[in-house]
Amino acid sequence: VDEHEEYYVKKILKKKIRYRQKHYLIKWVSWTAPTWVKTSLMKETQTLDNYLQRTTRGKKKSNVRD
Repeated sequence: VDEHEEYYVKKILKKKIRYRQKHYLIKWVSWTAPTWVKTSLMKETQTLDNYLQRTTRGKKKSNVRD
């Protein structure tokens, strides 16, 4: 059985583009150090949606793939 632990997002701190993909700096619940995570590896989307709404108001969309 392939078991993966799930971690819960407390807050998204920053965004960067690396190798033409978006990565987010994630502060985790019950974890001390934030880590960079590729968008395609994120399952929980509500926090990401909230972050994007806060940070993209009035900005043009990027041509970078998720």
